[in-house]
Amino acid sequence: GAILGLGAVAITLIALGASGWKRTIYIVGIAAAAVAIFALASASGADRLTDFSDYSGGESRMAIWKRGIVWMTWRPWGYGLNNFPIFFGWMNGNERAAHNSFIEVGVEFGVLGLLAYVMLWYQTAKRLLAQRRHALSLRTRVPGAEREASLAALVLASMAGTVVTGFFLSKGYAGITMFVQGLGVAVLLGYPYRQAMTARQPTQTATPAIPPGRHPRAATGFEMPPVAPLGRRGR
Repeated sequence: GAILGLGAVAITLIALGASGWKRTIYIVGIAAAAVAIFALASASGADRLTDFSDYSGGESRMAIWKRGIVWMTWRPWGYGLNNFPIFFGWMNGNERAAHNSFIEVGVEFGVLGLLAYVMLWYQTAKRLLAQRRHALSLRTRVPGAEREASLAALVLASMAGTVVTGFFLSKGYAGITMFVQGLGVAVLLGYPYRQAMTARQPTQTATPAIPPGRHPRAATGFEMPPVAPLGRRGR
């Protein structure tokens, strides 16, 4: 799972950070490196990297995942927080983790909880992609916009690695998982051109002016209304 997660991070960074022939070269390089790692691991006896026996058999991860899916149909509203290992022990005699964040959330929080969990990741990634595209469209006119696009790409890569490794680990609401999700939300909320992104008028007129040398996140785009002198206020 960790190796696949690392590959997901690398592929996401390449897909969002390179273009044309460079992207093709990077992807081919990653594929060649993966083949070389597995070949060297097999030759040196590091069977942990190439042994997939844990995914088949009566107590394998696949068997646990199948049981988890069945249990979701038995009790669609969920079994409660941290109750997957307990229920597994009741049904099979020994406690086991779900080894899948999505099945863990589905069994413990129910089908609606799983749907909300999936939508949280999907909506965050979707909006980060849109935000990155918007920042790239401003990079020739607004200083610092390209850095905002790079920031969104880095968080998307972190999310890709977290989701992929989550298919093999019971980390549905672990601290590191929520930290990555929180990073995505923070980047969305802290985007300095959010008003321009949602405005109906063209982006050129909606983009807030940024003084030279000032970081774009310091620009608010908000102008205080003029205040009348004290002597002219109504009595």
